[in-house]
Amino acid sequence: MRNIFAAISPAVLFLMIGCSTSAVTDPGKTVSPLAVAGNGSVHGGQQAVIGATVQLWQVGTTGYGAGAAALGTSTLSQADGSFSITNLYHCSDAASGDNTLVYITATGGNPGSGFGPNNQLLMMAALGRCGNLTPATFISINEVTTVAAVYALAQFMSPSGNIGSYGYSSTGLTNAFATVNSLVNVTTGLARATTPNGNGVVPQAELNTLANTMAFCINSSSVAGSPSAACASYFLASTPGAG
Repeated sequence: MRNIFAAISPAVLFLMIGCSTSAVTDPGKTVSPLAVAGNGSVHGGQQAVIGATVQLWQVGTTGYGAGAAALGTSTLSQADGSFSITNLYHCSDAASGDNTLVYITATGGNPGSGFGPNNQLLMMAALGRCGNLTPATFISINEVTTVAAVYALAQFMSPSGNIGSYGYSSTGLTNAFATVNSLVNVTTGLARATTPNGNGVVPQAELNTLANTMAFCINSSSVAGSPSAACASYFLASTPGAG
């Protein structure tokens, strides 16, 4: 079944301009005894998504687009789109400073304002090092965070959104997560105009255009195996001629 991630990947490759930064980590694989926390919201455009399944993931280590594993248990977004992952997971590499790269997804749910459940709804945010998450961390999941994540991580992502590489310390994957932070502020859910260090210009207009295009699909109703008219049109428009 076609989904949001599979649709965005070719679209961003054609329309985006790249920017990059770098960082290198060397995480281990032991289990942390301490629960960590994070809170956030899921929105489609300006509308809260109700009842979306929110799940934190650690990247896979068995190959490109393979092996990602759920961290802890999932939760549901509330009537205002808010969610909490406080005490629902543990970082998996405490011995090396909780450096495992993690991302979060929101699937399904009701985009509100007269819509019903949307089985095609699938958004994400790339968060970076698990150890950087604290009880004060706020995470926005929306179309902009999704476009930024898929653009930066496309080469490490399967069509279903599974992110992985070979080993936790893959420099390429680490750099790709750093690129996400250069494109979007995950706390606010807004595309940046310049990189955090002020040394690069972000293609903000392109990010927002792609996000707005995706919003028509997000803010619609659909059931399994039967995308809404908005999603069907979006999938068709985002498929390359040879795809």
